[in-house]
Amino acid sequence: MFLSVAILTVYRQVQFFGLIDYDDVSYVIQNRHVKAGLTWEGLVWALGDIHTGYWHPLTWLSHMLDYQLFRNQFGGHHWSSVILHIINTVVLYLVFKKMTGETWKCAFVAGFFALHPLNVESVAWVAERKNVLSTLFWFTAMWLYLYYVAKPGLVRYIPVLLCFVMGLMTKPTLVTFPFVLLLLDYWPLGRLDSLKAFGRLLLEKIPFFILAALISIGTFLAGRHEGTVATFDALPLSYRIENALLSYVRYMGKMFWPDNLAVFYPYEMIFPAVQVAGATMVLTCITALVIILSRRYRYAVVGWLWYLGTLMPVIGLVQSGEQAMADRYAYVSLIGLSVAVVWGVADIVKRWHYRRVFYVLLSGTVIIALMICTWYQIQHWQNSATLFGHALVVTRANYVAHNNLGIALLREGKSEEAMEHFTQAIRIKPYFSEAHNNLGMVMAERGILDGAREHYQKALIGRPNNEKAHNNLGIALAGEGRLDDAMKHFREALHIKSDYADASHNMGSALARQGRVTESIEYFQKSLQLDPENAMTHNNIGMALSGMGEFEKAIMHFDEALKINPLYREAFHNRQAAMKRVGREQ
Repeated sequence: MFLSVAILTVYRQVQFFGLIDYDDVSYVIQNRHVKAGLTWEGLVWALGDIHTGYWHPLTWLSHMLDYQLFRNQFGGHHWSSVILHIINTVVLYLVFKKMTGETWKCAFVAGFFALHPLNVESVAWVAERKNVLSTLFWFTAMWLYLYYVAKPGLVRYIPVLLCFVMGLMTKPTLVTFPFVLLLLDYWPLGRLDSLKAFGRLLLEKIPFFILAALISIGTFLAGRHEGTVATFDALPLSYRIENALLSYVRYMGKMFWPDNLAVFYPYEMIFPAVQVAGATMVLTCITALVIILSRRYRYAVVGWLWYLGTLMPVIGLVQSGEQAMADRYAYVSLIGLSVAVVWGVADIVKRWHYRRVFYVLLSGTVIIALMICTWYQIQHWQNSATLFGHALVVTRANYVAHNNLGIALLREGKSEEAMEHFTQAIRIKPYFSEAHNNLGMVMAERGILDGAREHYQKALIGRPNNEKAHNNLGIALAGEGRLDDAMKHFREALHIKSDYADASHNMGSALARQGRVTESIEYFQKSLQLDPENAMTHNNIGMALSGMGEFEKAIMHFDEALKINPLYREAFHNRQAAMKRVGREQ
């Protein structure tokens, strides 16, 4: 109850937050399947979708359920993540309490997990629903595993395996779960006490390891297909290893001193040799110390290997995305370190006369400090401007923060300031596709068409499969009357993303201008299927139908356009003209 109230106290402010222009928008309000709520079509799509580089159908279903319940009341979406975080905290406490019987140690570990600022990203970011939801399946599977251990048998084994599968269907980073089960067998369950026992326990986990291997291969291939996994040409292995060594130490540093937390940490291509050597020495020394203490302090081995192992899939050796590290990756990993520290401190002070007083003072101080830090860290997540503005303050050369802050400023009508941030992002990363595309859009709005076209072309050099840049370049070319060239880019945008409503609409408009009315209507109708609330598409279909003499059908679309936007003057005049042609009163 205390942990639940503490989480509600610090996280209740998220109910007033909106969505972030960094995955939130594309995950929720620009995703027609999510906006449709829970549907059979949505389920089929979720089971087959990999466009984010991940296969996580249960995550999609959770977003669909949220939208069905809360629609555009995004406070409800945030509350869902907070409630999941509360449940995770309670289950974590219950699992460790059942394994160890140590009430206060387990409570402190759970409290550390519940209130650490590093975990804010996983809870306050709607798009990171996959993190809190997959962790629920992780902890629940651990809980079910304890019942299996108490009385091994197929009836108790299958629920553990099914829960693991559901976790993998939420986020593939659960591939390390069978490794963690082996650690728990070693301590605190005490099942791994000989080489013979190791063979038996490893055999017991074979189905888990097979599933983990399959999902790892599938995730890698999906990432390569979607372009989210970096090649070794783009990011050599030596850089990845150096970044991984530094990141392991930096996560530990942020655990004990959670300062300068950011939504995106840029990748540094030059790592000071002194830092790399220092990180290597720190990791080597801790590992050696753990090995020395392993016979007497098994929790140290488990805690350290938990930390190293659960971070392995996201430490950057297989680089997915452009970040050097991410706070959300520590959500489960830091549990291992906190266990080692809590049990270690307890052993150090176990002979102190006033150890109970020490426990109370230390626990109270740490929990209060974490609550204060987390409260302030959550405030950075109010909106895109506060989040990326903060990231620019606490990091260097953060091209993603510049670009996304520019998007936020553009939504506020501050195009001049937005252009400055897009330009700065390009200055840091010359062929940053998203920034070039965004700068091109601002220039197009200002009538600087040559500059806009140039930036769209550079966006495609940086990322040839940028469907938005293809669509925008097509618009620019169509504006110059180069309709054939424009349609090539609209087709390419639709090839990359078949459910791209804007590209379908623009393709229809280009065909209509060429007099290919029947073909244009097909593209307009496809666009309407993807975006039924688009008044402009209804108007354009009406115009095309009018050109074919289908005035009654055209009037229906003009009516729909005016229903969506009653102030749409062009649709109103088109409707009047069509009504006259059929001899109906106005």
